[in-house]
Parts: sequence; structure tokens; C-alpha cells
Amino acid sequence: MPRTHPADRPAFTPPPWAVTPFPDLDLGADADPGPQPARATAVLLHDRYEVRTALRHSYRGGVYRGTDRRTGREVLVKEARPHVGAALDGTDATDLLRHEAAAHDRLAEAGLAPRTLDLFEQGGNLYLVRDHVPGTDLRRRTEPVGDPALPALIERLADLVLRVHDLGLVLRDLHPGNVIATPDGDLRLIDLEAAARPGDPVRTVRTEGYTAPETAGAGPLAPAPGPEADLYGLGAVLFHLLTGAEPALAPDRPALRGSEERHAALLAGALADRPALRPYQAVVLGLMAEDPRRRWTADRLRARLARLRGTPATAAAPVAEGRVPGEPVDTVAERLLADGLTWLLATMTPDHPDRLWAPGESGRRTDPLNLQHGAAGVLGVLTAAARHRPDPRLREAVATAARWIGDRAEGSGQPLPGLYFGRSGTAWALLDAARLLDDDALADRALRLAREIPLDGPIPEVCHGTAGAGLAQLHAWHSTGDPGYRQRVLTAADRLLARAARGRSGVLWPVPPTADSALAGATHLGFGHGVAGVGTFLLLAGLATGREDLLAAARHAGDTLLRSAVRRDGAADWPVDDRRAGAPPHAPQWCSGAAGIGTFLIRLWQATGDPRHREAAEQAAVSVHRWRHRLSPAACHGLAGNAEFLLDLADATGDGEHRRRAADLVACAHARYVVHDGLHLVPDETQTRVHAAYNTGLSGLLGLLTRLRYGGTRLWLPTGEHPADQGRR
Repeated sequence: MPRTHPADRPAFTPPPWAVTPFPDLDLGADADPGPQPARATAVLLHDRYEVRTALRHSYRGGVYRGTDRRTGREVLVKEARPHVGAALDGTDATDLLRHEAAAHDRLAEAGLAPRTLDLFEQGGNLYLVRDHVPGTDLRRRTEPVGDPALPALIERLADLVLRVHDLGLVLRDLHPGNVIATPDGDLRLIDLEAAARPGDPVRTVRTEGYTAPETAGAGPLAPAPGPEADLYGLGAVLFHLLTGAEPALAPDRPALRGSEERHAALLAGALADRPALRPYQAVVLGLMAEDPRRRWTADRLRARLARLRGTPATAAAPVAEGRVPGEPVDTVAERLLADGLTWLLATMTPDHPDRLWAPGESGRRTDPLNLQHGAAGVLGVLTAAARHRPDPRLREAVATAARWIGDRAEGSGQPLPGLYFGRSGTAWALLDAARLLDDDALADRALRLAREIPLDGPIPEVCHGTAGAGLAQLHAWHSTGDPGYRQRVLTAADRLLARAARGRSGVLWPVPPTADSALAGATHLGFGHGVAGVGTFLLLAGLATGREDLLAAARHAGDTLLRSAVRRDGAADWPVDDRRAGAPPHAPQWCSGAAGIGTFLIRLWQATGDPRHREAAEQAAVSVHRWRHRLSPAACHGLAGNAEFLLDLADATGDGEHRRRAADLVACAHARYVVHDGLHLVPDETQTRVHAAYNTGLSGLLGLLTRLRYGGTRLWLPTGEHPADQGRR
């Protein structure tokens, strides 16, 4: 337990038998390295193939990486289970794997795909062994979109697909994940189970955004289409390469605009300041024509690419930042905010027993009261909007939603602690609603729930664990001045100090390998699940309580992030975790990337004045801005959360450039808008539908737009200020 310092000031001091992760605080010589990943156990297949790593598991069978003991060759092993995935034609997963092996054999002869090395049965399952192809699939490619090598890559990809057609086959499921770019610049096709001859009876396949519209509505069994369907898929992959975005579109309801118009707008925005790539816009749109009769043919594609190869790039005036074609961003932002709030009011279902708003696909099995997917996040946005907008329906909706949530939160068993997935965010949202409504009974409900939040769970991070619970306790203390919440803040902070461990780059907060969580064993760096989020709580708690050891821990967290940063071309990014040197950086998102890490670092700079923290945060902002065309409008993994970070930077530094960049992100979100019964809405994290949730759907962007329009601080982050005097005792 923490002991009291001589000055009678609470501080973390480990017992003599424990060691500290902060050696320069002179609290111990060696830090506990923390839980290490379990050593992988190799499995031998066919007395030959040593399997060490599972890349994917599914009910159909797994995908594994291993070694051929006879040759020393790295191999990839795919598994299929009999009687799984059976279709009306009598085939199952094993038939599809045999078909894939044959397709690999056919295309490998032409150098288009890796070779099939073996096909065998063991334990009743079928296994395909093929060459392992080093490299990265095109979906995970992280180079800047303006990469000067991109025109050559486009030509190689087009040649790859057209050579498949020359062999009398169609791929039917061409998307970025099925094309590997090798370190020497070659391209190889993988996952060929859908390849077929035109006209052959086949199972239909569909990958959102990449499947030709004339085949998307086919039944479960249909004749394989001709090459024109692959040409649509090729155009969609080129769209992804040029923009970094997915070509999937949420539909207008009723249908108003065709996909060609909408894809053209997205391409124009992404290529506005990349004149060398703008000529390829016509190539993409020609290949992605909705009517296959208007779609470019192979001959026309070859001719245009040959012409572009010999044409020097022409300069083009970029679109002004912070604008969308024809309209300033303030205009479209107000339209999105007004229409989005109207939609939230219209789709709220207070008579539904389980869901106040219909969830997205990823939220169907989650707590309906939480912040991430549930009603609490939406309530928080409605409360923020109602503070500033005169529409009385907003206050009525806040009261209705708060009552619905409060009725279900009470007596529902032991709450989970996390801020986003647990009930900490629920208590926070109810408390803010109570303050808006001046409702003491609702405030009592919220504070009662806050006191029930456990602070001793095994997960340290913000979204699911103790750091998130601590942030909610800090908000309750700020709101009430009650010293009981101050003590709960310190309890959470001391738990986190005790669970810190030393990693490769410094202090980490691992999730124990034994935790009942999909994150068991994780050592993440980001805000949602790792160092940045825990560091933020410890920093804010230290500032509010005067605990120097908490501030020291936050500084150590900052050091970890400075050491683990991947810096290039003026930008900073971070890998997901700290297990190995050279790990690829994650997309610059709030949850596990630069936007969330920058959120912590800029606050740390405000507290310490250390210029390294501001520099890294501003480098994170460069990465965030560069990725603006590549991400969905959502908060957790997209533009809304990233723009919130840019507004944090603007507020902290006074540099208006960060606010202008936030406006650029809003313009990119607007480019994805859909029209539902005349309302302009942004789609969710899948970019294929609209739902209300805060971190994965519409409400995250509405919260951002409210802040952008009216000012104020960021939702779900308390300040580091001291609460009322009575709370500092």
C-alpha cells in the first residue's frame, strides 16, 4: 500500500520488497519488465511444416506462417474444415481451398502469384501450403499518397490484372488486401479462391466498394462475370492507392446521386494539391463506371497509361485549405451539425427496452449505456449542443435520454470501469446532463453510479480500465468539490503506479496476460489502450492534487513516447505497441495512433514547458493532417477524433494553423456525406451506413462541430485545474 511521506503528503512509495518502474526517482534499482508474451509453441504438420504463428482464425479454418523443415523455406499455410461454409451446389470450405490451390498453380506459372507447394489432409482438415510472399498488401501501405513511385505502381497493377485476363481467368474479388507489394517492387496476387473462367458457375463474392455494381445483386450462385467486373475492381483499388480511402459509399435514401459523382468529388479533393497524380482521376472514373457498357476496356486502359507515361506533370492550383468546392467549411459544418442533431432527435427510441438509438455493426453486443457505442456518448453531445443552441427540443431530448439511461443504469449489477466501454462514461454523461437541466435527483443518480465504479480491475487503460475510471472520478471531483472523489482519484492513480512496468522504450502499463479481455497481454502506446491515456490521467491527477510522483510518472510516460516515435518528413507516428524495434507505425488515429498520443503530449508540454513534448505533438499533427483523405468521419479511428486533437493544439499554442487544419478535416468528412430524407449526414466508421454512436458513428463529429462552432473544451477530458477549495483538503 502507499505509505505517508514525512511531510504527511500522500505519495506513492513501494514497500521494500517491490521495485519501481521509475529508477531516477530513487525508488529502486531495477524495474520489473512486466508480463512477457507467452512463448509460441510450434506445431508440426505433415511431418514437415513447422507452424509458429497464427495470422487469422475463423470458423472455416486458420491461416498460419511457418517453415518447411526440409528446405528451410518460409511458407504460408491455409486450413479448411470440412462441411463448413457449405453452399447449395454441395461444395464446402475444402472445395474452395482446392480451387484456390489450382488457381495459384495456374497464375504462378506466369509469375503472378506464389506457388502452391503442398495440399494435404491431416486430422480431417485440408491444408494448402504456398510460398510466403514478403512485403505488404496494398491496404496496409503507409507511404504518403503523393508517393512519386505511384504512377509506376499503377502501371504494374494494371498489367498484373490484364495478364490474368489474358490467361482466360477473372479474379472476381480484387481488392487491396489481395495484392502484395514485395520489397523489390513486384506485385503478387494472393487469396485466389474466387478466381474462375467467365461463365463458370460460382459462388458470388462481395467486398464492399470493390465489387462491380452489376454483380453485387446476384444470387448466391451465378455465372462468373467477364473481365469488365475485374476492371471495376481495378479502378476501385486505384482509387484506394490515389486517395488512401476506401471506395465504399453509404447510400443516399432515397437515391439521389450516383457513385461516379461522389467518387469524382472524393478524388478531386484528395488530388487537389498533387498535380502529378490528377491525370489518373479519369482512369479511375473510367474503370469505375456504373454501367459496364461505358466502362473502359483493357485496350483503352493500356493506351491511356502509355500516354500518361510520356506526359510531364502540369501544375494545378490547389483547393484552398478549409474549403470544400464552392462553399466555406463553416457553411457545410453548420449544415452537418443542424441536420445531424435533427436526425438524432428523430431516431431516438425511448420506448425501446434495450437501445435508445440503433447501434452500428460493431456495437450490437456492447453495453447500450456506454460511451463508445451506446446512449451515453450521444447524450454527451446533445448536452453540449443544448448549452449553446436555442432549440428547446435539445433540452427535452437530454432529459428523455438521461431518464432512459438512468433507469437502466441503476441496479444493473457490478459496473465495468472503463470510460468508453464501461459505466464511467455513463456516469459522466448523466452528471453533465444533470448540470444542464439543474436536476439534483439526476445528479445524485450520476454520482451514485460514479461511486460504484471499481478502481481495482486488472486493465489499466482508458477505454476499459482504471485510467478511464480515474478520469471520470476527476470529473466528478471537479463538478462537486467533494473530497471523496479526490480520494478515489488518488486510489486509481496509486493502482496505476503500482502496475507500471518497464518496456523496451520506457514505462508501460501492460494488460495482464491472464485478464479476461481481448487485450490480454497488450503493451499499447496509444491513448485508448496504453501509455498516452494512462499518462494523461496521471498528469491531470497530479496537477489537480499536487502529487509530484504522479507528475513524474506522466513525464516518464512522455519519455517512452518520445523514444518510440517514428519520425519522417516532418511527421511523427507510433507503432501500436512497444514489443519490437522497427514495428510499422499505426494510422494516426485517436485510439492507437498519433492523434491520441499528441493529445497527451501537448498537455504534458503545457505542464512541463519541455519543448520536446510540443515538437512531437506538432509532428503528430502533421501526420494527422496528411491522412485526412484516408480516414472515416468517426471519432475513434477517424477525422472527428483527429480534429479534436488539432483544436487542442490550437487552444494550447495559440497557433491558428492547427484550427485551419481541423477545418480541413471537417471538409474531408463533409466530402463523405450522405442524404437521408433531405438531411446531410456523415457515415460511420465503415463508411457504408449511418448510426448515432459517439466513437464509431455520427455523434463524434457532431461533438467536434459543436466545439468548432461555439468553443469550449474537449468532451470526456477533464482539465488539470484544481477543483473547488473544499476538494483540495
